[in-house]
Amino acid sequence: MGPAMDALELRDPLVIVSPRHRARETAELAGLKIQRTWDALAEWDYGIYEGMTTPEIRQQVPDWTVWTHPCPAGSRPSRCTPGATSCCPSRIHNSSTVT
Repeated sequence: MGPAMDALELRDPLVIVSPRHRARETAELAGLKIQRTWDALAEWDYGIYEGMTTPEIRQQVPDWTVWTHPCPAGSRPSRCTPGATSCCPSRIHNSSTVT
């Protein structure tokens, strides 16, 4: 692990990440060894807006927010809620829920 993570004195942390590339990359940059990928941890898919900042999106769609406007070819709030709800710590300990 990296120096910042070493300071936490974690012993054999279980590292579970979303399937998104940025999640894997963040864990690796932190010096963590990824044990599992779990689809339920997938963060918001911004679709065609992926990689753009909010100000960049607002140049095309004034007053855009992820909560008030769609992300074409991306996530909808109704899709994210079940995944977020299923990620509480009691579910993580049950390995049958982790893929």
